[in-house]
Amino acid sequence: MSNNSIKVTLTVAPENELFARRGLQKGGRVQKYIDSEVLRCCDSYVPMLTGKLKQSGITSTVVGSGMVHYNTPYARKNYYDNKGMGKQGLNLGGKRGRLWFERMKPGQSLEQSWSWYTADPFPGSPPWAFGFSGTPPPREQTRRSAAYRYR
Repeated sequence: MSNNSIKVTLTVAPENELFARRGLQKGGRVQKYIDSEVLRCCDSYVPMLTGKLKQSGITSTVVGSGMVHYNTPYARKNYYDNKGMGKQGLNLGGKRGRLWFERMKPGQSLEQSWSWYTADPFPGSPPWAFGFSGTPPPREQTRRSAAYRYR
């Protein structure tokens, strides 16, 4: 028997550096992309009379924060209680109405839209599927606005 041996030294970069390389850190490019995609996908589900509620999602959300925020005096009431009676409302065959974030999730696939954002974020890995978890906050936690976190 020969006494041959191989010595291997493996150096792994710190976790925060690995995340930063792929844009996965807090407020990184992946979080900004997901935030903007959630706003875009929710767009056709948000109740619209004057368009202020829909616009408040764009103006009140800090893209990259991981939180979508609709800030109008009637946002919370519309999120939980809207009857969907408008021209494009739920009761008339449209998509606009209450719980727009929850209803948007099953109808949208961020996996498909991820493919054009970056060709291959993790070479050799299976395709990404962004799943949302969590539910809107209880009513007592929000007074004026409808806001929710997702991961």
